[in-house]
Amino acid sequence: MQDEDWSQVISCRDALERSRQVVIRLGAKNGIVVIVPPGEIAHLTADESMFLRSALEEAERKHPRAAN
Repeated sequence: MQDEDWSQVISCRDALERSRQVVIRLGAKNGIVVIVPPGEIAHLTADESMFLRSALEEAERKHPRAAN
């Protein structure tokens, strides 16, 4: 069953070192949505990139596979 309200927030920094967020959500059908700071760079530390990978893997597990 798809959890339509599921999302994960990953902290990051922009090019000016301001605190920003990358959000991972489940999208329509079998898509995964990655929301990044608009018009900005999302700079991730090694730990933040690990959290991003983990969030993407969890989104894939939570999202139903499309039938071929």
